[in-house]
Amino acid sequence: MSPESGGPGPTEIAPVPETSAVLVSFPGTAPQGRASIAVRALLAAPHIVVLIALLIEAAAAVLAGWVAAIFAGQLPDWTHELLSAVLRWSVRVAAYLFLLTDSYPPFHFDDSDYPVRLFTRSTRLTRLAVLLRGFAVLPAALLAALASVGLLILAPFAWLIALVAGRLPAAWHDAIAAIIRFDARACGYAWMVTPAYPPDCSETSANHPRAPGGWCCLRAPACSLRRESSPGWPGSPEAS
Repeated sequence: MSPESGGPGPTEIAPVPETSAVLVSFPGTAPQGRASIAVRALLAAPHIVVLIALLIEAAAAVLAGWVAAIFAGQLPDWTHELLSAVLRWSVRVAAYLFLLTDSYPPFHFDDSDYPVRLFTRSTRLTRLAVLLRGFAVLPAALLAALASVGLLILAPFAWLIALVAGRLPAAWHDAIAAIIRFDARACGYAWMVTPAYPPDCSETSANHPRAPGGWCCLRAPACSLRRESSPGWPGSPEAS
């Protein structure tokens, strides 16, 4: 296990409309242990195995949620919570594997106490958009696939630089974060977690994430949907 870095906190996410895309924040670039960088893929292997199992479960949930959303105009709560949890897990694993954080991801869905964070909100869906979701998502899916290929090409060079310098350069860190964020938003749209089509990859930077009331955070072990009235992210100073 690698020691947790003492770097900056997650980036701020400003309040956004109810139908906004999936919100994702990452910590800023910070020193990391060279030993953990050297064996990062090996350390991430257990999480990748769990993620594969979760993605299989998510595929079944997407199919069930698609049928339900056509009739109800919204994902069932359990489907939205499960898919949000899998998205959160995948973003954490990607951020750790691609050196955005030195903090080892936890084996639970709890949003707090980890520097990489993902927020979603269950909202109404347009039935026609749900019916045609597979076609509508194709441009974003193609862009996400191309970005992911670029990330895989970039990864060995990023690993070598981080191994020598003990941290990722800020420009490399931001580029990798942007790709992971866009992939999460494209996946969130494809899975009907959000009705918002994937926007650009950028976010506003600051010390702590923020989100409007009603945005959900999955809490282990029950993974219940949190409905917060405070404008601050649960667990952040704004929410206390």
